[in-house]
Amino acid sequence: MAKTVKLSKPVKFHDKLLDEIELKEPSGGLYVKLGDPRVLVFNASGSAYWVERNETISEYLEACVAHEMGAHIINLLPLEDTMALKEELFGFFSDAAARRAAKKSTPSSSAPAP
Repeated sequence: MAKTVKLSKPVKFHDKLLDEIELKEPSGGLYVKLGDPRVLVFNASGSAYWVERNETISEYLEACVAHEMGAHIINLLPLEDTMALKEELFGFFSDAAARRAAKKSTPSSSAPAP
């Protein structure tokens, strides 16, 4: 599965004008190698907040931008578009977590009835 991010303004790259960028879903192997792009941290009072792992996010974006010069394109983008790419990247992880949670909460059809 891939997601397409429409750019706020076209970017010229190698004599081509790009108005959107495709972001591929990270593979399982990439996830095992890099880990989570952000981690949930709990403070002493029990509340939680996300801590982004910038180097990991950068590595995911470099690997997942579907263009032969992926990482170089990111350097040309305005902040707004780079933020949109990062949000879509996080979406892959939250979508996968939601699918896993749904599977856990669905009773197994092979489980014996009470």
